[in-house]
Amino acid sequence: MNLKMYISFLLFLLFASIQVKAGDAPKAQDIPMYKKVPHLGTRTAEPSVTASLEQNQLTVNVGCYMGIVKVYVYGDNGSLMASSSAAIEGNGLCTLDLSAFENGSYNVTVELGDMIYWGMFDI
Repeated sequence: MNLKMYISFLLFLLFASIQVKAGDAPKAQDIPMYKKVPHLGTRTAEPSVTASLEQNQLTVNVGCYMGIVKVYVYGDNGSLMASSSAAIEGNGLCTLDLSAFENGSYNVTVELGDMIYWGMFDI
C-alpha cells in the first residue's frame, strides 16, 4: 500500500512541475512600430504594421497593403544582422529566426514601398 502512495505522490509532483513550467512559458513581446517617412501617394487605407517577438521568432504582420514587404534587423552598432522580404496581397506575415542573436538591443525596420516603419526590441 505504501508503494502505491509513494508512486502516486511522485506522479503528482511530476504533473505539478509540468504545470508550473507551462505557466512560465514566455509570452510574445509586442514591439511598438513607428512610421518614419509618410507615404507620398494617395491611399484609401493606411497600411498597418505590427511586430512581435516570441521564442526568438520575430513576426511582422502587415495589413491593408499590396506589394513587397522588406524587413531588416540592425544591431546596436547599426550593422545589418538579418533581413527578409515577402510579397503581400492585403494581409500577410514576414518572420525572421533570431535564435542565433546574442542578448542585446536591436532595431527592426519595415519598408513598404516609400513608407518606412521602425521599432526597437531587446533579446
